[in-house]
Amino acid sequence: MWLCLSGRQFEIPGGISKTVDEFLEFAAGVGYAGVELRTGHVSPDTSDSEAERIAGLLKGRGLRCSFCLGGEPEDEETTARFKRVIDIAQVIGAFAVRCGGASGANVPRYREVADYASERGIRIISQIHNGTMFETVPDCLNAMQEIAHPNYGVAFEASHLVMASQPEHGEEAVKALADHTMTVSVQAYKAYDETDCYGGPIRIHGKDWGACLPGAPGSPDLMSAFRGLRAIGFDGPVTVMPGSLPGGPSPEDQARIYYDTLEPLVDGSAK
Repeated sequence: MWLCLSGRQFEIPGGISKTVDEFLEFAAGVGYAGVELRTGHVSPDTSDSEAERIAGLLKGRGLRCSFCLGGEPEDEETTARFKRVIDIAQVIGAFAVRCGGASGANVPRYREVADYASERGIRIISQIHNGTMFETVPDCLNAMQEIAHPNYGVAFEASHLVMASQPEHGEEAVKALADHTMTVSVQAYKAYDETDCYGGPIRIHGKDWGACLPGAPGSPDLMSAFRGLRAIGFDGPVTVMPGSLPGGPSPEDQARIYYDTLEPLVDGSAK
């Protein structure tokens, strides 16, 4: 497994607060082995020359790219833009491109981009997330059966299982998705409690949830999830991807807290 930092840490209204150069320098300085590049750093509008420059920056910093964002391929235009991101992902050596996975009506498009990506050595993933085909473990299994493409997989993410009120979001959930998990995303949410949540409540399925630091009571059991990942032999990217929210740590401090919490789980030294 290799631990990555998402550029989501530095997203702000209308853009992103660190240039790609600054972001890569920061992530490498903390100790991350890789990064997720958000739309503020890589998009369908990124030029070939900029993609090649970013590839050089990643290599120079000793970093890999876990994934880029492709969006939701729902028509000819959005599918073409998704394919452009795949082309960029190939140049920069990204592991995967993330697809929204929002609707069964788009399954033929999902297969199309998965075919295109497969020819370029790139995987397509959808993260466990509310409002998509991938909200719960049974939903993921059903979606994988419907999409039925060997180059399309799941980004396991425990917090959204918590917010979907699933009783199991750790080891057994990981094992249930063993055949489909290509990447892992990590963030921390719990039933909203103003004493240790920040950013305000978000309402999902009639309940209020809040962002918190990893390990907070009621947040995902990361030890259990990583036991499951080791049990299934997972060896892909694990991407730290909480947002920067009011009342919480600075993006820089939050990234360091997540690194200090997760690196022992990734390298197996946590007890």
